[in-house]
Amino acid sequence: MKTIFTNARGISLDEQSPFFDTIVVDGETIDAIGTKDLLASYAEGSVQIIDLNGKTLLPGFIDTHQHLEMTGKILCSADLTSCTNFDDVFARVREQRNKVAEGEWVLAYCLFDQNLAENRMPTAAELDTVCADSPVALIHTTLHFLSLNTLGIESLGIKAGMEGVDVEDSEVTGVVRDPASFKVALPQIDKIMPEETIIQGYELAARAALKRGITSLHCLEGKEGQEHRSLLFHQNRSSLPVHTVFWNQTLDITASTKLDLSRIGGCVFADGAIDCYTAALFEPYCNQPDNYGALTYTQEEMDDFVIEAHRQGLQVAVHCEADRSIEQVLHSMEKALALYPRENHRHRIEHFEVPTYSQIERMAKAGIIASMQPAFFPYLMKDQSVFGAMLGPSRHKRLHPYRTILDAGVTICGGSDSPVTPYDPLSGIQAAVCHPYEPERVSLTEALHMFTTSAAYSVFEEHERGCLKTGMKAEFIVLDQDPFSLPPEEISTITIERVFAKGRLYTTEEL
Repeated sequence: MKTIFTNARGISLDEQSPFFDTIVVDGETIDAIGTKDLLASYAEGSVQIIDLNGKTLLPGFIDTHQHLEMTGKILCSADLTSCTNFDDVFARVREQRNKVAEGEWVLAYCLFDQNLAENRMPTAAELDTVCADSPVALIHTTLHFLSLNTLGIESLGIKAGMEGVDVEDSEVTGVVRDPASFKVALPQIDKIMPEETIIQGYELAARAALKRGITSLHCLEGKEGQEHRSLLFHQNRSSLPVHTVFWNQTLDITASTKLDLSRIGGCVFADGAIDCYTAALFEPYCNQPDNYGALTYTQEEMDDFVIEAHRQGLQVAVHCEADRSIEQVLHSMEKALALYPRENHRHRIEHFEVPTYSQIERMAKAGIIASMQPAFFPYLMKDQSVFGAMLGPSRHKRLHPYRTILDAGVTICGGSDSPVTPYDPLSGIQAAVCHPYEPERVSLTEALHMFTTSAAYSVFEEHERGCLKTGMKAEFIVLDQDPFSLPPEEISTITIERVFAKGRLYTTEEL
């Protein structure tokens, strides 16, 4: 039976027919869209009619950069998001310790040192006072560093002298940063959780996304040398209640083509994170004058990966936070395009947080997409004075320069980087509209496009989803307020009441 949603304030984001009040759905497809006159075309009793009482209806949001497995792991572990001091953190560690068997790992995620009164990560000695009989790992919200207790250090083989391992008086402190965090510690921690728990986590994370109005997820999954995890996700993703696009996070092109994937990359780390002082800069951090951050790969290694993936027709995405890593990857992509011209490649640079103006112009010329996360502002960058001190006034003005990027003709697609920030597209949209540096603000319509039409375009799906018109996927949300009727700073207060995805209507209370 077809379903008609009528009496809506429908915003299609389709330039040809931007507004509507009635939409007819047949399974997972939009059968018709337009005015209430459509009702006369259907015999009474042959359709289900749902009156939306004037509520706003929008295309479902698309999150173009998030990690479903990691988000699910957090939902199955201790969540430190709301912790404001070490006492909070240690209480959560004790709770999690009581949930696992003796000697098993105690895992906790989303610890953000800047939210803590202590303004730092706990040491091994401090964690030992809370839990000394089981290995403990507290993973930073950016995933770029973590804290371990003594058993955790021993279990992972963390040693002084490894790059990224904090040392004091020749002893390992328990704080591990890039590159040791993602080359040594996290790959081992990733293997700890049983597969059945990981699969359960996929479902929990997908439903958490639906609750926030996300009907399509670009899933940046897997890691170098963990082909079994990529396969696990690939085998289970079709059963999830949201549409998924799979980015396989590896430099192993054969591993991706074996899964019949048309894209590769995601958080293939060209550098680290600004918050952790590991994002690669041309000039040093202003408050750490000897620190330029670090590149993960040589130029030759990056060239080899990007050029070969491009040559084989794959879409490529690489994590680059700051100007020096952006330069490395942009150079590789430009070189690939010169060697093997291909207009409609839609390669992406993920994060693209501190580009130079010339890099933005070159991105536009090359047709490379910027995959960005505006919600970093309210969640990770609340105190802009911190980033001003890190970057200095000139670079600080280039932090997430949305207006400049769009004006140059570069497509921006929006994501959360969950679990780095929660699934919350409305917060991301508000952040883009209310950019702390006013010249870089965008309009509400432009911000909505980041999480809908531009997001779909970024993976060649603009003819299937991202806007609402006849023949496209029926993926939409019903809001309690019209975002165009609110002050920009109140957009994130909107409640999502219903979500339609994969042929099913949900109320957010049931998710």
